[in-house]
Amino acid sequence: MKVKGKWWVVVGGLLVLLISSTALGSSFNAKKRFQNSFVCVNKSNGLIKVISREQHNRCERGWRRYRVSDLFGKGRRGVKGSPGPRGPQGPAGAPGPAGPAGARGDRGPQGLMGPAGLMGAMGPMGPMGPAGADGADGAKGATGATGATGAKGDTGETGATGATGATGPAGAMGPVGPMGPIGPTGATGPQGAPGANGANGANGADGANGADGQDGARGATGPMGPAGQQGIQGPAGTPGDTGPAGPTGATGPMGPQGAAGIDGSAIVTVAGGTASGDKQFTVSCPAGYTALSGGFSIQGSVTASFRSNASGDPTGSTAWTIIQSSGAALSGTVYVYCVSTA
Repeated sequence: MKVKGKWWVVVGGLLVLLISSTALGSSFNAKKRFQNSFVCVNKSNGLIKVISREQHNRCERGWRRYRVSDLFGKGRRGVKGSPGPRGPQGPAGAPGPAGPAGARGDRGPQGLMGPAGLMGAMGPMGPMGPAGADGADGAKGATGATGATGAKGDTGETGATGATGATGPAGAMGPVGPMGPIGPTGATGPQGAPGANGANGANGADGANGADGQDGARGATGPMGPAGQQGIQGPAGTPGDTGPAGPTGATGPMGPQGAAGIDGSAIVTVAGGTASGDKQFTVSCPAGYTALSGGFSIQGSVTASFRSNASGDPTGSTAWTIIQSSGAALSGTVYVYCVSTA
């Protein structure tokens, strides 16, 4: 019983030390101070007590000193726990005093130029000035040099020869010519002496054949047979390349001088305007003059400006007419530029 009691004491001391080591390990894990601490174990009952550095890590008589890591091993770092919930936000602090005003900054660069303004409305057209005098004719320019003759173009390749036409049928055979004359009969051999009557002699050998008679005259040539059908035309040959353009011809002689133009000083300007219709002005040339052109100075918009007669008919040529689309009627002046027809 006494031994069992000592074991219970030792076990209890170990449990106390284990709990203490867990608490100390969680408090001083970062510096690992607990594993390097010393404890004293009672030699008689196994009781364990922690000694501090203030005791210079020394045990009393009857006690034995051990490192904690010698008894329980070096503790391992536990798994990092999940962070706790975020605490409520504290009240906002009182605003601090305003800081001193900062120094004035440097002047910024000049801004970009703004977009151009809208174009103003176009002013009314001014009256047309009198035509200036015709300028003197310029001197005749020198005739340009004749261009070089272009190179002769290559001759095109000869087209392929067409296929030969089929041969026509043979003409009919001419008539047989007449038979030639019969040749002369050969000479008769001499008669033999009468032989003795006895046995019949052997038959004599056949005489030699007479010579061949001369050939008969050649028969006349038969008539020509009909012409054969025309053969199929062969395909056309590939056309040759176009030759280069021929040389430029020489410049022709200058034409006769044209008639003199209208003398600008003879143009007469007439200003005014009479109503020839609804918002329609017309100004006429003097008698014996025809209208060349015209203009206007009108309040409002103009939709038409044309040559006409005194009544505003565009088929005429002795006046100038304009038609308004807005503004007061007859609120302006019409101009016509005239030249004598004499």
